[in-house]
Amino acid sequence: MKNPLLISLLILLGLTMLTAIIANLEAQGTMLAAICIMAIAAAKFLIVAYQFMELKIAHAFWKTTVFFFCILVAGIVGFFSVV
Repeated sequence: MKNPLLISLLILLGLTMLTAIIANLEAQGTMLAAICIMAIAAAKFLIVAYQFMELKIAHAFWKTTVFFFCILVAGIVGFFSVV
């Protein structure tokens, strides 16, 4: 398994299954579940952006901008999903 795209795909599938497990736990609706789900969503977004959209070879400005945008959106959505 030296193909990085296949490894990324398997990681994304595993994170998706983990999100489904967290969503079906009894901790549903709590702030911890929302934070965990949004953190997993942010990780999946960054994997897709850096691996499949080839952001890893982009200019440093775009790398940092996408990273901080991801953190900002995940934080806002995670905060307002609990309120």
